[in-house]
Amino acid sequence: MRKISTLICMLLFTLTAHAQTTFWEGGLLLGGAAMGGDLVDAKFGSMNDLNFAYGLMARRYFHPNLAIRGNLLRSRLTGNDDRYERLAERGFRTQTPLTELSMDLEFDLFGHRRGNPELTSGPISPYFLVGVGMAFTNPKTNYGSLDGDALQDQNAEVSGTRFVLPVGLGLRIDMGTNWAAAVEVSPRATFSDYLDGVSLSGNPDKNDWYGIGSVQLWYKLTVADRDRDGIADADDACPDIAGTELAMGCPDRDNDSVPDERDTCPDIPGSVALAGCPDSDNDGVTDFDDECPTQAGLISMNGCPDSDGDGIANGKDECPLEAGVAENGGCPVRDRDNDGVMDDEDDCPDRSGPIANQGCPYGDADGDGIPDNEDDCPNAVGALANGGCPEAKVADKAQEVVDFATRNIQFATDKAEFLDASYAILDEVAQVMKQYTNYKLKIEGFTDSRGRSNYNQDLSESRARRCYDYLVSKGVPAARMQYRGFGETNPVASNLTEEGRMQNRRVEFSLFQ
Repeated sequence: MRKISTLICMLLFTLTAHAQTTFWEGGLLLGGAAMGGDLVDAKFGSMNDLNFAYGLMARRYFHPNLAIRGNLLRSRLTGNDDRYERLAERGFRTQTPLTELSMDLEFDLFGHRRGNPELTSGPISPYFLVGVGMAFTNPKTNYGSLDGDALQDQNAEVSGTRFVLPVGLGLRIDMGTNWAAAVEVSPRATFSDYLDGVSLSGNPDKNDWYGIGSVQLWYKLTVADRDRDGIADADDACPDIAGTELAMGCPDRDNDSVPDERDTCPDIPGSVALAGCPDSDNDGVTDFDDECPTQAGLISMNGCPDSDGDGIANGKDECPLEAGVAENGGCPVRDRDNDGVMDDEDDCPDRSGPIANQGCPYGDADGDGIPDNEDDCPNAVGALANGGCPEAKVADKAQEVVDFATRNIQFATDKAEFLDASYAILDEVAQVMKQYTNYKLKIEGFTDSRGRSNYNQDLSESRARRCYDYLVSKGVPAARMQYRGFGETNPVASNLTEEGRMQNRRVEFSLFQ
């Protein structure tokens, strides 16, 4: 009994030595105990000899990962030769009541994460233990037919106190702030071969052992709270300075759940998302940075609304409900004359004109009714058929040559290829253009009405272009000539007769200045 008292005193002294910085947990153990010894022919004990075990425990954490645990356990240990073929002939049986008082040192692998808001971990943490203890046993053994060794075992002092060394591993499962569960397996070395009352008649060279497998339920009895703010040190981000629960134990003068050390506005309640500063209109912009603190707006607009989404805040937008541009005061740029040129780029915003002329209509300098951009002679009155130019007074020789060319230029059927006789005629036209440099030449192609109109248009233009290209190759400046195809339009004779169709298939040449 004196040994028990001494062990209890040592345990209590150790567990209370760190009372200012650690906390108590109380626990209940339920499980099973099994023995390994001379009556068990199995390396790790036998489930046939598993007996109910229960106990009370107390744990004291003195470091986030380290704790000292005291245990008071009760069970019984049994063994029976009849369960094993090799031992059945001997016929021994034993039953040993067990009381254990022990003290363990635990290493909680993830204990430092528990209650730390800056570290994340699940509720499950493995742990390891090693300890010392005393086991009180009094084996009741049936030795069967006594012989010399069994008689010595029977007469041996087998009851009493055994020094044991528990080792083990377990898995702790936290279930909220105060409750936790655990599963644990813990064998014990006993330094005695008389745990089962058998030694000399068994294997005297090998000591007995026993182990306990258990499930445990733990409750946190007291919580360390150095700053006495009602928040456990393990959960207190500022364990030496009194604080509030919403600020995780740190000071929070304005009670906005943002600790003062991280609160940009520590004396004005504010938003957690905005580092503790107020945001009256809840638009994500602090009142101090919000140009419109009473109107919800956009962060990109410094807290002001932009109803039309044009990037100009309503307060600076002359047209807050119509998307516009800053250069126009936030209003859209309009087109009063509907010519496709916005007023800010239209040189004539009230007169319709083409984009190419900056929104202004083209003039008619010579007053011949042909706009200057279409008038080949904008400063001389002329006819539309002559490109806006006056009729040229062409020298008789020159006119004769181009008239002859109009009548006699010939192409391969349905192609834009000259017949051989056409080259000499075009050479004469080229000579005229070189001689009369004050003249320009208009080349126009036509077809009869046979075939598709699109095809006829392309063919007439290809033939006119063929004449144009040939004359350029003969040295006539391209700037002095123009060509165009008219397809089957502008016939000079009826397309109902072959003779009329032949006249309609032509390339006309005309001189102008």
